[in-house]
Amino acid sequence: MLKEKGIIKFDIEAVTIPRGFNDSEIWQIFDIVTSHIDESDQILFDITHGYRYLPMLEIVMLNFLKTVKNIEILGIYYSIFETKEVKKPILNLTPFIDLLDLSIGINAFLTF
Repeated sequence: MLKEKGIIKFDIEAVTIPRGFNDSEIWQIFDIVTSHIDESDQILFDITHGYRYLPMLEIVMLNFLKTVKNIEILGIYYSIFETKEVKKPILNLTPFIDLLDLSIGINAFLTF
């Protein structure tokens, strides 16, 4: 519907995932999400409604997919909907992926 109205220019696909209340279900979530991301995809990720550990899992998945499927992370966002403000602030958390990349690079430099 958003694409037809010209609000977005990319496809959105709703995917059902397990509740993730045990290790097996968490790995199922990992497998489901990573299987829906193709080589060289560009990813925008909204973690606003991510259940507790899911944002951390998402960071690990995206970092894994950058290496394995050469994806590009266009952005990771979080909206602070709990505020009483009418206009809810949206946080751009994408720089923390850059910090993760930097720390991995520093670790590789120091190790090798």
